[in-house]
Amino acid sequence: MKFCSGILLVLLLNAATRRVYADEDTEDSSDDRDVAESAPASTLNCWDYCEYTHPYYDPICVSDQQTYYNICYLRCENEYREQVGLKPLWMKYEFACIYVPCNCPNTYSPVCDEYGSSHYNFCYLDCASRQSRVNGYGSIAYQHGGLCIGDPCACPYVVKPLCAYDGKKYETFGNPCLLRCENARRQNQNLPLMKEQYPGECKTPVKKCTDECKSSPPFPVCGTNNVTYLNVCYLNCASLEAIQNGQKPIFIAKIGPC
Repeated sequence: MKFCSGILLVLLLNAATRRVYADEDTEDSSDDRDVAESAPASTLNCWDYCEYTHPYYDPICVSDQQTYYNICYLRCENEYREQVGLKPLWMKYEFACIYVPCNCPNTYSPVCDEYGSSHYNFCYLDCASRQSRVNGYGSIAYQHGGLCIGDPCACPYVVKPLCAYDGKKYETFGNPCLLRCENARRQNQNLPLMKEQYPGECKTPVKKCTDECKSSPPFPVCGTNNVTYLNVCYLNCASLEAIQNGQKPIFIAKIGPC
């Protein structure tokens, strides 16, 4: 049983480490590539689903100050965070996190770059290009004025978060422009629109890891920290919390109370 609980914990922890950042030069395993190339999307886990359906580089800057490969990976990260009771992340703005000086006018005059991404104006494209060089990816060239055909929305790199609601869930947007873009996408797909609720991040309660444990039958186990847990699910949640706090993981020491 100790071995089995270790496997359960490793599977949970593996999900936490599958985030993909643009600043990292990582290689996927051959097994992951085989799954992504051959399996139908409905059979894949969230990260493999993104690799299978969203293989393109369309970076976004996220509220944890990290650049994500595209928005699909952010959604996977938030699914995991909801499962373990962590606060959700949100997109600050489109494109990689900008750390170079970028003092651009708030004038909407969109331009399209060579890769088919729209920018709020030429100054924002220049900022993106300079940041791309800093990240080691080379310059981004101007293609033409106006929005790109495949990217009909361009927002400034302005962080002014707001909370919106579509009748089912709350979601934080980095600025009002990003909310308008999301609603344009939803309107095209006949989906419910997101309505602004209040400025700042959403303050909705986050699902706790132990919520899933309430439906599991009682089966007491003793952890390696000499604490008795009602079942293995509660032990795994305690172990995840310990790891997040920089402590050692908790395994099953024996079946039954300590």
